[in-house]
Amino acid sequence: GISSIPKYSFFGCKNLKNVNVNSVIEVVEEHSFSSCNLLEYFDLSKTKTIETSAFSHCTKLTNINLDNVISIGTLAFLACSQLGDVYIKETVMIIGSRAFHNCFNAVLYCEDKEQKDTWAEDFNDSVKCYFGMTKLIEYNNFSFRKIPNFIMPVGISFFIFQSLGYVIDVYREEVEAEKNFC
Repeated sequence: GISSIPKYSFFGCKNLKNVNVNSVIEVVEEHSFSSCNLLEYFDLSKTKTIETSAFSHCTKLTNINLDNVISIGTLAFLACSQLGDVYIKETVMIIGSRAFHNCFNAVLYCEDKEQKDTWAEDFNDSVKCYFGMTKLIEYNNFSFRKIPNFIMPVGISFFIFQSLGYVIDVYREEVEAEKNFC
């Protein structure tokens, strides 16, 4: 199988939308998918290394899975303006300078309680970043996160989750909105 995607392999591919690879891709080399303007999703769950500018200027990229990534290169996701929530596990040892620069919609949730010394000081330049967060469950792209040191009374939390579940089901059109609650 393929163990890496070479430099500039898909650079500027204007019609590339999704990438599904059946084999383990250990390394996505520099500029491999740079400027793939329609790329929305790439499963990086088995990838170990994302090199410099590998996904820079992928303006439609919304979702990435970094579950096994240990190294994220400089400017790796530069100007991925549609990128949403990004979960960075404790196993990520290196993050390069401005790795998420100009990803204005992105929010980084890091399992580590603080930034590692091996991460560039400006890795999260222009992006919100929260430390000490853990992704617990992901269901249909809806994530529930553990919020450290947050206590909620059981009675209120049950009511809130029941109401939230109803609102989500109505939004997804899985159930019809009730006209009468009596």
